[in-house]
Amino acid sequence: MKLETYTKIDKNGKEVTKEHYPKLYGKRRKEQKRQESHERAKDWAQLTIEQKWNELDKRSGECKKQKEKLLKGIKGGEAQCMEKKVKNR
Repeated sequence: MKLETYTKIDKNGKEVTKEHYPKLYGKRRKEQKRQESHERAKDWAQLTIEQKWNELDKRSGECKKQKEKLLKGIKGGEAQCMEKKVKNR
């Protein structure tokens, strides 16, 4: 969201410049949240497993479930994909 500037006349009759972030309601707000979540998901998907692990360490809390998923990914699916690539060479 972009910061908007506008001028307003206060109770003394002087012009005052103010800034605010526009608020969205209803369908527009839901669409905005959906777009932001897609952007975050794209950024997260581009990270390697080590980078994801380091990002989870930076967060508050333990993030146990996400770390377990990463470990399962290393042991299960991604390791098998790497083996297939090596065999094809």
